Amino acid sequence: MTGSKIRMFIPKIGEFETNVGSGTPYTVDATQKYPLGTYMRMGDRTFAYAKAGGTLNPAFGALNNSLQHIVWSAVPATYAAGVTKISVTTSDTAGAAANGTIAANELVGGYIMVMPTGNADVFIRQVVGNTAVVNHSHTMYIDLDSPTPCILTAATANAEVMASQYLNVLDGNTNANNWRSIVGMPTMPATVGQFCWLQTWGPVWAAASADAGVGSNVRQLIFGGNGSIDTHDHTGGNFSAQHAGFTLTNGAAGIQGAPFFFLQITRSEEHTSELQ
Repeated sequence: MTGSKIRMFIPKIGEFETNVGSGTPYTVDATQKYPLGTYMRMGDRTFAYAKAGGTLNPAFGALNNSLQHIVWSAVPATYAAGVTKISVTTSDTAGAAANGTIAANELVGGYIMVMPTGNADVFIRQVVGNTAVVNHSHTMYIDLDSPTPCILTAATANAEVMASQYLNVLDGNTNANNWRSIVGMPTMPATVGQFCWLQTWGPVWAAASADAGVGSNVRQLIFGGNGSIDTHDHTGGNFSAQHAGFTLTNGAAGIQGAPFFFLQITRSEEHTSELQ
């Protein structure tokens, strides 16, 4: 592949097409080139741009290691409908390290859920900017990708906030955790602090259990706690595990083969890539 055009979407700026370098998305970057969560599409496959929180192995799913940064916090001021910046009151246990500290723009690409009066008028917006809070500095201002739909009243409205699911991804095999979700399969090995692409949809290979896709009508697949692929077996204790996809093809006589799977995490319809 000599190069491609990627259709990129940046909140508050819009969707546009740009050129990307040769090899994308099979590259890693020492410095960030695209907003986290940027999607590109190549035929049946979709990829998302992410930041590695540790060493990633393409054989195992990458898990979202970020806890929810802000849990049930008051909106301390009154805002008219139609604004794109609001404040929230954070606690001493907010942030990735649960120490009350959140860096400027650390939440970009994540989401804020706001309850103006309760769940009857709840709304969700993507975060496109945030101010820093350190220890006992408890008022954070958050920029939203779209205007608020209604009035927010101080001490009545509440909010919860998460960072981008692609901010701090870890190798599922060496960081096995049944409390974390897999957000994609790394296309290349990556180390902590590097930026890379995760495949989120389409044909893929992954480390798998010996019985994944083997047998009559055994097609549905789930992620194990270590980011590997396993059979969705309602009798085996994994009936609530994260859906991974389905077996795409088998070897002769129904044996496992490679194995090739069809990954089903996130598909991008709008953000498409056109090879040149």
